[in-house]
Amino acid sequence: DNVAARAYYQSYIEKAGDTGSHAEAAQAAITRLDRPSSGPGEAASAQQFLKEGDRLFGEKKYAEAYAQYRKAAMAAPGLKEAHYRTGLASFYTADYARVQQHCRRALSIDPSYADARYLIAYSYLQQKNWTDAEREARELARVDEARGQEMLKHIANARN
Repeated sequence: DNVAARAYYQSYIEKAGDTGSHAEAAQAAITRLDRPSSGPGEAASAQQFLKEGDRLFGEKKYAEAYAQYRKAAMAAPGLKEAHYRTGLASFYTADYARVQQHCRRALSIDPSYADARYLIAYSYLQQKNWTDAEREARELARVDEARGQEMLKHIANARN
């Protein structure tokens, strides 16, 4: 039930001191619980925004693609691909905090979404944040062993 889930996530945020990526994910879960479900019209408009974002992404217009993906995520908050693609566009503009934020939202919808976990790990790798990169790679290995091990190798090579 949404009331119990909301209370759980709220207590998690309070214990976490309202900081860190886990608290952000909990806040994103609360936001999703508070929003009504997307209807067919919202899903259709989200798909249009994704399509336009993909076109712009293909043209390497990453900031413009980000804006379209963000609109898709707002139109259909439960659409993990919209949050992931928003994070992906952020990656190409080197906005790693946004990568992590949007991909965590995708993970709050589907905790086994390997693409989102991979991108978070890779963003930490780009920041030379080895500890968080390794933690995310180990989490990735839980759902996709090969990609998790591949990321751990990338991290080890980058450290040298």
